[in-house]
Amino acid sequence: MPNTFVPFDIAVCLEVLEHVPSPILAMRSILAALKPGGWLFEDFRAHDGDGSPADLESAAMERPALYHLMRRECRLMSGEVPEAPAGGGRRWWTKR
Repeated sequence: MPNTFVPFDIAVCLEVLEHVPSPILAMRSILAALKPGGWLFEDFRAHDGDGSPADLESAAMERPALYHLMRRECRLMSGEVPEAPAGGGRRWWTKR
């Protein structure tokens, strides 16, 4: 049977990356499924030790490397840079 996978035009990843064990692994899968020129909305919040029990330490540790990947694979279209206080809120990226 031929591959019938159709890449996505838009991916939304809001209020989740701080809760997954490996945000990099998740984002690689998302980017693989996104068309060139496709839109990605995300808001990987930096909680900076506010004690939220659902936030994973492994996710926080991967945050800098995830944004290195994002900047290599995408262009930031809107929103504050990820290094802004509390992670800068929501961002809109386009895949290169």
